[in-house]
Amino acid sequence: FEDFEADFQVIAPNKFVDSLLPRGELHQLALGVVIMVIYFGFDGFTSTFQQMLYRRYSTSILNQIFFTTCFSSCMSTAWLLTTDQVPG
Repeated sequence: FEDFEADFQVIAPNKFVDSLLPRGELHQLALGVVIMVIYFGFDGFTSTFQQMLYRRYSTSILNQIFFTTCFSSCMSTAWLLTTDQVPG
């Protein structure tokens, strides 16, 4: 424990995490955690929203699949066009 405390004092307190992971890896780890939290939030919302649609509007599964696919295709196309990732 004393060795750890001595090492910690050599490194400034705000630099301790950077000493454990290189800066690039730390940012990737933080970004990954944020993306997973957002994903789990939307995943929980999706199932709740689908149940509401089934109960209230008696929406068919095929309609949901069709409109979800259309929406995601439009979003993906917009993303590719705005970030200049379309070849040619």
